[in-house]
Amino acid sequence: EGMRILAAYGLVEIRQGEGTFITDQTAEQFFEIIGYMPNANFHSFIELRRVVETGTMMLIYNKLSPKVLSELQALVDQLDYKNGLEACVQADRAFHKLLLTCTGNPLLIQIERMIYRMRSELLYKIMCYSDIAEAAHVAHQAILDALKAQDKIRCLEATTAHLDEVTGNIIRLNI
Repeated sequence: EGMRILAAYGLVEIRQGEGTFITDQTAEQFFEIIGYMPNANFHSFIELRRVVETGTMMLIYNKLSPKVLSELQALVDQLDYKNGLEACVQADRAFHKLLLTCTGNPLLIQIERMIYRMRSELLYKIMCYSDIAEAAHVAHQAILDALKAQDKIRCLEATTAHLDEVTGNIIRLNI
């Protein structure tokens, strides 16, 4: 009975014939509470990203180590259409995840986990176009250059421009 209660709260997953496994379904439970639907409006998702990512910039714009900046540069370099769709998607997700991780804020890190699925779904829909992948590369490099300069205004402008461009792509592709 105790295991059924834990399963109901999403803390364990009972697999018939395999056993009981500890799970982390916090993200899924959170979105169920606020009414998240897998096919939610991408415009609403971009609004959420705008709040989270500009807030992230305010927290980290002058606090990144040379090691983190180097890791970010490697991800930007990987975000190249010639590397294929999967590489572009992985690099984009890792770039934004690393930025949020650098806040050291466990709530923001959890939000990244919560939006992971929707971010992935959107990236697979748009990164298959060479012009969008190239624009993403340029936008991420602009964000990174602003971070390297420790320029808060440039960081915010680059992040906003990137999200404006994503919004334009969503509209253009009618997603």
